Amino acid sequence: MRGPGRIARGLLADPDRPVGFRFDGRRMSGLEGDTLASALLANGQRLVARSFKYHRPRGIVTAGPEEPCALVDVIGANGREPNRLATTLPLHEGLVAESQNRWPSLGCDVLSLNNLIARFLPAGFYYKTFMAPGWAWERLYEPLIRRAAGLGRLEPLVGDHAAPAETVHDHTDVLVVGAGTAGLAAAHVLGASGLKVMLTEQDVALGGGSLLDARWSAWREGLCARLAGLATVRCLPRTTVLGAYGHGVFGALETLSPPEAARFDGLRERLRIIRARPESNFYAYTKEVARFRALVPPNPPVNSLWVYSFGERGPLGQTVITFSLHNYLRTMEWINLYIIIKSLWIAAVTTVICLATGFPLAMGVAFAPPKYKNLLLLLVILPFWTNLLIRTYAWIAVLRTNGYVNFFLEWVWSGLDWIFGGLLGEFQPLELLYNQGAVIIGLVYVNLPFMVLPLYATLEKLDKSYLEASLDLGAGQWRTLFSVTVPLVLPGIFTGGLLTFILAFGAYLTPDLLGGTNSIMIGNLIAQQFGAARDWAFGSALSFILMYVTFICLWVKAVLAGREGAVNY
Repeated sequence: MRGPGRIARGLLADPDRPVGFRFDGRRMSGLEGDTLASALLANGQRLVARSFKYHRPRGIVTAGPEEPCALVDVIGANGREPNRLATTLPLHEGLVAESQNRWPSLGCDVLSLNNLIARFLPAGFYYKTFMAPGWAWERLYEPLIRRAAGLGRLEPLVGDHAAPAETVHDHTDVLVVGAGTAGLAAAHVLGASGLKVMLTEQDVALGGGSLLDARWSAWREGLCARLAGLATVRCLPRTTVLGAYGHGVFGALETLSPPEAARFDGLRERLRIIRARPESNFYAYTKEVARFRALVPPNPPVNSLWVYSFGERGPLGQTVITFSLHNYLRTMEWINLYIIIKSLWIAAVTTVICLATGFPLAMGVAFAPPKYKNLLLLLVILPFWTNLLIRTYAWIAVLRTNGYVNFFLEWVWSGLDWIFGGLLGEFQPLELLYNQGAVIIGLVYVNLPFMVLPLYATLEKLDKSYLEASLDLGAGQWRTLFSVTVPLVLPGIFTGGLLTFILAFGAYLTPDLLGGTNSIMIGNLIAQQFGAARDWAFGSALSFILMYVTFICLWVKAVLAGREGAVNY
C-alpha cells in the first residue's frame, strides 16, 4: 500500500494492513503504524491548516510534539476534541479529523484573502493600526480580530461518555527522560548499579535517533533486552514529562495504546506524579532535541561552583568532587591557554581603542557649553536603551558580505571603475564578519560608554585653571594635554580602562555572534563546558580563572590609587 507521497516503508508502518480515515470529509488510506501526519503526507496532502490570525497556508514542519502547525480536530464517539497534534496522533480505522481555523473549507478560506496584501500586514500590525477612535477597539476592532483568530472548537458540554483518565503516584531513585541512545545507556548503567530507574519516552518505540540507522539495531535490541531483564528499571513509552518541580517531583502524561486501553476498560491517559530521590542530586535528561546532560542543582551559588572546580566529569556527565587541581592544570594545555591569551589580547586592544576614541569624546562632553552637555550625555548612554542582542545583530547587518559597508564600498568602486574606464574590474566584497576584527569592533561599540562616563566624571571635576596656566606659560595644546590634562585624569583612565578590560575579557555574546571559529574567547569556552561538553567541573575552574583575573585587575588599580594618594599627600 503506497500513497503518492510515500517514498519508503516506515519503521512502524505495516504495508499489509491498510487503514481508512477521513480528513475534511475526504476519504484517504494509510497504513497501520502511521501517524495522521505521515498518512496525510503519503496521500499528498501538504496543506493541513491555516495560521492563527492571518489565515496563511500551513503544512507539516516537524515529526514530533514540537509541531507548531498541524493541529486538527478529532471527531469521534465521544465528541469533538480540538488541537490534537497530527504528528503524534496514531492512525486507526475510521479516524475522522478536520482542519482548523478556516471557513468554509481549508482550500478555499475566505480570510486567506489576507495573503494578497501580506506585505502590508506585519506581525501585530493591528495593535498599532486600529488605535482610533478609542471606543472602536472594544466594540468593533477587537471582536472582529478575535473572531478571525483561533484554533479548534470546544464542545459546549463534555458528556459522561468521555474517555476516562487516572492519576498515579510513582517513586523512583532516578528519572531518565528520553530513551535515545544516551538515555538507554544511562538507564542500563544506573539500573545495573542497583538504583530504581524510571525511563520515559514520548514516542511509541525506544531508541530515539538510533531507530533511523540500521547499524544501531543490534546494540539497541540487546540493550532493550537487558533493560527488560532488570527488575529495577521501568520503561514507559508514550509518556511525556510535562514539568519538573521542587524536591524531585515531576509530572508526566502517559497515553495508553489501544490494546492497553481495552485492558483497562477504555482508560485513555494516566497523569503520573513521579517523585525521584532529591538527595541523589541527579536527574538525567536525554533527548536528541535537547542534548543529553546530567544536571546538578540549577543556578548553583558561587561557593558551589568553587567546589565543582575541584571535581571531575563523571562517565554520564555528572560532577564528581575529587578535590584535585586537575581542571586548573588543564587550563595550561595549549588550546585552552591560547584561548585565554587571545581573550586577554582582544580585551587589551579593545581597551586601548576605547581609550583613544573615548578620551576626546569625554573631553568634548566635559568642555561643551552647559546647554548642550545634558544632550551629549544622553547620546552617550542612549545605546543602553536598546538590548545588547539587537545592537549586535545590527552590526551583522552592517558588516556582512552584502551589508551596508560593502554596499557603500561597491558604490564607490563602481564610480571609480567608471572614471577609469573599467580598469578596476569587478568589486570583491570584504570579509568583515566572523573574524577577530569584527569581534573587536563589536566590543568597542559595546564598551565605549563604560570608558567615556568615568573619563567624563573626572574631567568634569578638573580645575580648568591648570589648563589656562599651562597655556599662559607658553605650553602648546598637545603639551598641555599630555603634561597636565592626562596626569590629572589618571583615576578616570584607570577606572574606565578597568571596566572596559574586564567586560571585554569576559564577553560572550559579541564573539559568539560576530566571531568565527578562530574568535572563541574565554566566555564562549565557559559556555561550551556548561552546555555541549557537559563538563561543569572544568567550566567552574575557567569561571574562577576569569574571576581571579578580575581580582588582580582590581588589586592593581587599588595599588596605583594608593600610590597616587601618597604622592598627592
